[in-house]
Amino acid sequence: MRMILWLILARVVKSIMGIAKVGGPDVITPNLLAGLSSLTQDGHWRVRLGVFEVCSKLAQQFGREYYAKNLEAIFIKFLSDMASAVREEGIEQLRLLVEEFKSEWVIHSYLPKMNEAINKEKQGYLYRMTALNSILVSLLI
Repeated sequence: MRMILWLILARVVKSIMGIAKVGGPDVITPNLLAGLSSLTQDGHWRVRLGVFEVCSKLAQQFGREYYAKNLEAIFIKFLSDMASAVREEGIEQLRLLVEEFKSEWVIHSYLPKMNEAINKEKQGYLYRMTALNSILVSLLI
């Protein structure tokens, strides 16, 4: 039963992209964004992975301002995910965002947030290392 539930959730997350392509950014309601945010806490790593992929694709489709306003708080949660596969995919999705948004976005938006993330006292080793890896990836593009 659990396996079926997470498969359904993963498919729902992926289907959001189809809805967004047809309806544009207005279709992505605050309730849907809240649902995406809550799925970042799901017990199945594949569901969380799908959420971060969808956030990245929505950001690429709708642009930098939409990302900053609606998706950034959700997307940045990949840094602290328990599953290494999710953290690694988050870094890969970040690479795609950097290619889309260019170095100006990295310098003025992303790096200051990562500086804050690294300097928080209560963050663990994996969180800080993932943040550093994401900075490295964002600077190499």
